[in-house]
Amino acid sequence: MILIGEVKEFAPARSGQKLVIKHMPGFVFLLDDVLHQRLQARFDSELALWGADETSHLIAVATFSLSPLRHSVLDRLCL
Repeated sequence: MILIGEVKEFAPARSGQKLVIKHMPGFVFLLDDVLHQRLQARFDSELALWGADETSHLIAVATFSLSPLRHSVLDRLCL
């Protein structure tokens, strides 16, 4: 499936990280540690700008799938 939305937060999860979208606060997208590290390396400037200015908006475009336990797991992510 495809996700396009404004990032509310990245937060630690039991395994990896979770992404929360602003208009979907009750729906969590999971990222493994490898994807999170690649995201930080590739989009370091964008994440720094987003963290420095509260009026900025960070948009995520991603593909994801549902695990057998009905968790949404991100496959690819772009900011």
